[in-house]
Amino acid sequence: MLKESGQVEPWDRAITLLADQLRLSPGTPLALFLGAGASLSSGAPSTGQVDAALRRELGFTDEEKLKTELRDQNAGIKSAILGPLFKNVRPHIGYRLLATLARTRKVLIATLNWDAAIEAGCATATPPVRCARFDATDD
Repeated sequence: MLKESGQVEPWDRAITLLADQLRLSPGTPLALFLGAGASLSSGAPSTGQVDAALRRELGFTDEEKLKTELRDQNAGIKSAILGPLFKNVRPHIGYRLLATLARTRKVLIATLNWDAAIEAGCATATPPVRCARFDATDD
């Protein structure tokens, strides 16, 4: 995609390089890191929306206190607060394309996101793609 100045967008160049590498290296495993915001197009809340919900429901106004106290909160409480924010997450095209790509090679995705859009993308593939989730707290 061209900018008004006639230059190629940086993300467009990155997609072209990735596509070239995938084509030249069939079957080679692929590792991706998805940061906060990757699931916004899938209906996930923004970091600001998650932060606001936690502050509102737990009564924290200080950011440092929220960070330290959040670790001590019961998982059920956090789930009750955040669950409604994630109820409408549906895998957008990017997650469905990753699942399609996983049919031809191993794909490892490290993500900071709390939603299950990756798993949902795997489930929507035809046929479904096996997807395993590991959490940092898993042993």
